[in-house]
Amino acid sequence: MKNKIEKIILASILLLSVINIVMVASATVQNAGLSGFWMKQIFAVIVGLLVMWGIRNISYELFLELSPVFYALSVILLVTVLIIGKDVYGSRRWLNLGFLNFQPSELAKLSSIIFGAYLIRKKASVIKITLSFLLLVILVLVEPDAGTALMFLPAYLGVMLVSGRDIRWIFIIAPFTLIVVLTLFTESYININQSSLLDPFYLLIPAVITAVLYFVMYELKKVNRNIKFFNIITVILLFWASWGIGIAGARFLKDYQKKRIVSFMAPDLDPLGAGYNTRQSILAVGSGKFLGKGLYEGTQTQLGFLPVRHTDFIFAVIAEETGFLGSVAVIFLLGMLLWQFIKVIERSEYPAGKMIVSGAFMLILIQATVNLGVTLGLLPVIGIQLPFISYGGSGVIMFMALTGIVLNINRQTEIIGI
Repeated sequence: MKNKIEKIILASILLLSVINIVMVASATVQNAGLSGFWMKQIFAVIVGLLVMWGIRNISYELFLELSPVFYALSVILLVTVLIIGKDVYGSRRWLNLGFLNFQPSELAKLSSIIFGAYLIRKKASVIKITLSFLLLVILVLVEPDAGTALMFLPAYLGVMLVSGRDIRWIFIIAPFTLIVVLTLFTESYININQSSLLDPFYLLIPAVITAVLYFVMYELKKVNRNIKFFNIITVILLFWASWGIGIAGARFLKDYQKKRIVSFMAPDLDPLGAGYNTRQSILAVGSGKFLGKGLYEGTQTQLGFLPVRHTDFIFAVIAEETGFLGSVAVIFLLGMLLWQFIKVIERSEYPAGKMIVSGAFMLILIQATVNLGVTLGLLPVIGIQLPFISYGGSGVIMFMALTGIVLNINRQTEIIGI
């Protein structure tokens, strides 16, 4: 069974790698400035495959023991990139190493998962584990790279979900986090129209919600004696705090970030500006129909209408040129890969191994889901690459390395005959 799991993982990775190279080539060859990118991607894929196979043959225990070093290195590199990093569109995310541009945040995603498992095995407190992830999130946000920073959350949740720790507090915080996000989005949207949720008219919304919350909890108090008046006040205060944090957070967003939110909520309001990326992506996806227009034949792609088509919107290229059939094939391969990760989690007898695979599973699942959501206009444009498919050496090698560790954990399970 373990051999079968490994074979399916390797087959999925190889097929995704072929799709990666072919689609990056199709997305870039017609652009003089990007025409050599597919060759760089071939190099990155080869390096990634070699790294994956090498790590597959090295016990994951070694990476666990070295995880504090990798974590410290990630922090140092994230600080370094803020000082001397390559400035692209107002963000410092890459270190120019001469022969390649390295993105430290990708190494940080990998090290956060392994270091999180290491801390849990060392019986560190939940606060210490959370802070280790939060430090990386803050450093990536400062670049700024909000999309990548958000991806540390699924990695954290993946590690914690199988850790055996009491994580009920996550499900308590979740609804209030949702309030923060919704408030931030709404405040950004109405700020474009020179208004704010702090205006008297809009303050009626939280006031009504507060009244409803009080009524519902007061009624529940009658049938559940564990609910105290203090609990009711606490929930109401947390609601208002979440509301306030969302409004305050919107004040720290840059204008282009607010416009992205507006374009997500109403792309037709600014079709040539903030809504341009989303509209072009949706047009490319829809025009592919069932079989697509053919490789190198997509009009949105080849005529340059589709933005950042080799990275964030690579799936739109796939949909336009290979159609519904090609799109489903890519999703199927990612699904097969993740399904094998689940099997490794189920069969592994190593708690730390389970946590690493679970963290890898959640990271790939959520990053792929967010990328597809952005491509289809279901989520704001936040600059997230599609795992194993988008152009970018750092990301490809990181996901390959993470897969190599999963393969090793699966191999260790096989050796002891589970």
